[in-house]
Amino acid sequence: VHLMKNQIFRRLLEHLLVENKEEIAKRSFKHCHVVGLHSIMLLESPGKTIRMYFTDKDHEMWKNHQKSILRNTMPLSLGVHPHHCNLTFQALTPDVFNMHVYNVNYKTGNEFELQEFLYHSPLKDKKGSFKYQGTKLFQSLFVEEFQIDRPKKMLANQLHTVYVPMDKETAWLVFEGKEDLAYKPFCYSNHDLEKFDFTGMYQPMDWSEITQAIEKYTGK
Repeated sequence: VHLMKNQIFRRLLEHLLVENKEEIAKRSFKHCHVVGLHSIMLLESPGKTIRMYFTDKDHEMWKNHQKSILRNTMPLSLGVHPHHCNLTFQALTPDVFNMHVYNVNYKTGNEFELQEFLYHSPLKDKKGSFKYQGTKLFQSLFVEEFQIDRPKKMLANQLHTVYVPMDKETAWLVFEGKEDLAYKPFCYSNHDLEKFDFTGMYQPMDWSEITQAIEKYTGK
């Protein structure tokens, strides 16, 4: 049964790479959000979008360790954030960790503070920015590794970031679902994102890079 599922998935990828080639090439980017994190848009459709994310050995996702969040030992490379829709994550490799953060409006003695920013994507008009909104208290952090044999569902308003150990080459799929009508693009970090330099981010990906990554992580 497991082999049959893999074959069906590969047939889907083969179909998309042929029938959706133009859109995949146009909407896939290197250094998506973070240096060394790359995004392949396999299918773009509201409520049905499918992306594959993967990291290279020089990625900076290792900076999102729990010590960085709780003790401010390292500036986060990917701020804590919600999403515009419900998501399902499917790991293609080990070593991809979901870092859930929970916020509160009162002090408990165990809380930690992060700066709040309003994010504007450079993909909209090539003028990415973060606007400082103040600070916010958070109460707890829950860490879990995405499992290859078990998809992880997440509601749009759940706050998280993703951690990958240093030098690890990893990959995972993200399936988009129902839109959150209350969504606002807030982002939370332990350093001043208004100074974030977007230079070199969101670079086009060659078709050969796209197909090599898909072959590497899915066996297509």
